[in-house]
Amino acid sequence: MKVLRWGIMCVGVFLWTGCNVVQPKAQTPYGHYYLDKSGKFNAVDRVVLLELKNQSAQSARLELAGQLTQAMADGLDKKHLFNIRTINHMDPLWPRLNLDEIATCSDEELELIGEELNVDAVVFGTIRRYRSYPHLLMALHLKMVDVRSGRLLWAMEQVWDSTDRQVELRMKEYYAKEVRQGYQPLDWKIMVTSPRAFNKFVVYEIGQTLPDLEPI
Repeated sequence: MKVLRWGIMCVGVFLWTGCNVVQPKAQTPYGHYYLDKSGKFNAVDRVVLLELKNQSAQSARLELAGQLTQAMADGLDKKHLFNIRTINHMDPLWPRLNLDEIATCSDEELELIGEELNVDAVVFGTIRRYRSYPHLLMALHLKMVDVRSGRLLWAMEQVWDSTDRQVELRMKEYYAKEVRQGYQPLDWKIMVTSPRAFNKFVVYEIGQTLPDLEPI
């Protein structure tokens, strides 16, 4: 009888601890980003975001680049770090300033671009991969450079795959914290069915890698 009671107690303890352990938590996803720790963000007031290049095989490539660029601008604006505006590849300034080659510009060329655009820094990047079917996936490479000094202030390279367990956990947390309602009965699953909602989640995580500072 004692053995039986001991066995029941062990099973009870196992079930109790099991219920507490099986609560997966999302891990911080920001291992693939760089942030200048010198505090140079305090001196950045005006920023231009260049329309992202699109290297993906997505059929609606032009629409994707423009939509994601605008979503990024809106998301970064909510951080209240700096004044931000966008330039798309159809703007007359694009070919005149050779903005297709921004990633390889010298410090002198960057300074001239900054003077022409009246900005302190430029954000640019590439959509490496994008897929909306059979599931949502986004791969981005982004940089922010101080055009006055050529200094790299921030960079990020990340892949978001809606079938990845950690991405799923982070989407649930994002929905609970930032969205909360309005998409019943799908709730957080709106982000695995709607490219627009998925893009907002991606933009939110991009913004989380930037410091929380008040504008100067």
